[in-house]
Amino acid sequence: VHDRDLKRWALQKAAEDSSLIFEASEYWLRVFKHRHRICSRKITKLVTRHHAEDTDAIIESADSFVRDAKRQMQNYTHEEILNTDQIGLELELYSSRTLSYEGEKVTMTRVRSKNATTHSYTVQPMISAAGKLVGPVFLCLKEPKGKMSENIKNKLFPASNVVVTCSSSGKLTTSLVEYWRDHVLRKSVPSQFLLLSDYWPGQRDADIYSAIRGCKRLEIPAHTTSRIQPLDVFFNRQWKLIARRIFDHV
Repeated sequence: VHDRDLKRWALQKAAEDSSLIFEASEYWLRVFKHRHRICSRKITKLVTRHHAEDTDAIIESADSFVRDAKRQMQNYTHEEILNTDQIGLELELYSSRTLSYEGEKVTMTRVRSKNATTHSYTVQPMISAAGKLVGPVFLCLKEPKGKMSENIKNKLFPASNVVVTCSSSGKLTTSLVEYWRDHVLRKSVPSQFLLLSDYWPGQRDADIYSAIRGCKRLEIPAHTTSRIQPLDVFFNRQWKLIARRIFDHV
C-alpha cells in the first residue's frame, strides 16, 4: 500500500457524495497519515492470499494450543517446562541502505561472498519456564563438505556451554536433531519434562523423543510460532540484534 493508494481510495469514497469537494492533497495525506499513525515500513515477511485469509484459523489454532498446553503444564514445575527453537544467522551481515549520490540508477555494495549473506549457520538455544537457559547452546556451522577439517577443529574456541556441529548448508537435519538430543537435551533435562517445539519436519518424528525417558513433546502449530512460542516472542531477537550491533560498531 502506497500514498497513491490512500489518495485513490479517498477520492473514490468522496465521489459517493456529489456535494463534497475533495482533492486528496498532499496536506490532507500528511494529516491523515499522522492522525492514524501510518508510515512507510519495510516489508519483513511475504505471505500468500491463502495465508492472509486464514488469519482467523491461525489465531484459533494458537489459542487452542495455548489452552491445551496450560492444562498439561499444571503437571510440571517451571524448571520442567522447556522450549527450544532454531535461529538462522548470516555469516556476513550487510546494510540494505547506504549513502550515495542522488539520481543514481544502480547502487551497489560490496560483500565478501553472496552466499554468506543468506542463512549461514544455525543456533539452537533451550529455555525453561523459569526464565533460564537450559544446557549448552547448539551451534551448527556451515561447511562445504558437511564435515569440519582438523584445522578448523583445532582453531575452534573450546566453550563449555556450546556444542558445535556442522552441515553443508548450515541448517539442521533430522540426524543433527538426534545429535542435539544426545549431546544437549539428554544431558540437560530433569527426570520428567514437557518440551515445546515447532512443526519443522526434521524434528517431528516421535521416535526422536521416545528415546528419552520422561519426555513429553507438544508441537506448536504451523504459522503460530511468532505469536505463542516463548523463544520467538521473548528471546530469539537478541541473537540477531547482538550480531548487528557488533557489525554496526564504529
